[in-house]
Amino acid sequence: VESVAWAAERKDVLAAFLGMLVLAAHLGAVRRPTAARRALVAVLLALGLMAKPMLVTIPLVLLLLDAWPFGRLRAAADLPALLAEKVPLFVLAILSSAVTLAAQSAALVPMDVVPFPARLANAAVSAVWGVGATLWPADLGIYYPLAPRGPVAPAIAGATLGLVLAAAAAATALRRRPSLAVGLCWYLVMLVPVSGLVQVGLQARADRYTYLPSAGLCIAGAWFAWSVAAGDRRRRLLVAGGCAAVALAWGLAAARQLSFWADGEALFGHTLTVTGENLMARYGLANELAARGREAEALAQFELLAAARPDFADVRYHLGLSLQRTGDARRAEQEYRAALSLDPGHHGAANNLGVLLFDDGGARGAPLAAAVAFFRRAVALRPDWAEGRRNLARALRKAGDGAGAEREYRAALALEPANAEARNNLGILLAERGDLRGATEQFLQVLRERPDQREARANLERAHALSGR
Repeated sequence: VESVAWAAERKDVLAAFLGMLVLAAHLGAVRRPTAARRALVAVLLALGLMAKPMLVTIPLVLLLLDAWPFGRLRAAADLPALLAEKVPLFVLAILSSAVTLAAQSAALVPMDVVPFPARLANAAVSAVWGVGATLWPADLGIYYPLAPRGPVAPAIAGATLGLVLAAAAAATALRRRPSLAVGLCWYLVMLVPVSGLVQVGLQARADRYTYLPSAGLCIAGAWFAWSVAAGDRRRRLLVAGGCAAVALAWGLAAARQLSFWADGEALFGHTLTVTGENLMARYGLANELAARGREAEALAQFELLAAARPDFADVRYHLGLSLQRTGDARRAEQEYRAALSLDPGHHGAANNLGVLLFDDGGARGAPLAAAVAFFRRAVALRPDWAEGRRNLARALRKAGDGAGAEREYRAALALEPANAEARNNLGILLAERGDLRGATEQFLQVLRERPDQREARANLERAHALSGR
């Protein structure tokens, strides 16, 4: 459900589609080996890797399929030739891995934050969890937080025992039912890139990570069911009925899970229910409530977050924003200052602190110069932010710096030419500075794009009157 319902994960669906085409092309190359068919396999893999690097283990999956069902890997002597034909695929996988690591270098978690034993334990627990979630997809969330020291000992022991028993069962049945070993290996091999051994972010696992690996479990289950049903009509009917019942149950479970993707409130609220305390889910829920205008509920969530993570600058910023919207300017200012002390590069906190001081009007002794200083800081941190430049222009105009205000309004309009408010304010400023012709041009430009803009029309009439027109 996550891979399909989440628009940002359409790359997962596209990568899966291209991955299946790689398998089909490989099958064609096995049946009729030609250079063109081998090249097609490489081209499709390259396209799939560009969709999502999850396919980096596809060359190993193809080796598994060469062993069974294609029967091309009957002895160790067959391996060198099979590896040689897949050299281009391994090269593509290595290049894709290098590009991905370089692109995500900023999000890589150092070993001293999450040690390797904790990563290994989490990988084992996540692999077993994925089997359970595939068999019965319920109680799924959008984010599963990672414990820095890894899962608890009972979970590690249970996961390790489960993997050992599964491997032993597959090895025991290797000659009679090779599909079990191939399906299990497919699942585990495809999980490696997302197992957390190379930890990106602080999530323990994700539903979408099982999208392609679960195909291996389906292979093992389908061939096992067929082997049980083969040769007996009654067993075939029983197995077919059981498979139909399972498919129906999965459909109902998927429909229920899909309902939680109706909106952010349902999604993050459900995630909190199934995962327990989850800062990322609570953060998403708080922002969703704020976006819906339910400020009191959003404020309660942000206060819980700030209590749990007082060192998280963005949480302190959003708590300040929520306090500002509910009218508590004093506490909002405290939170913005806390956010800036934690992250001096937080342009939003600098801007909003400037807004508070500007709107304060000196009632609490806040000089206008302080507001200007914070607006300048916000613009310096993010020069391409039109809102910050508009706020700086307002403050400079009030401080009597007409030239500076004009410069900032023009910079804001260069970033957002269609912003009627900024263009109208620039017109007013130009009129105040005696440039009635320039002011008239600004008001006319607003009215060309927004004929219903009454304030711009009134300002244009005043400019005409002052010009004697």
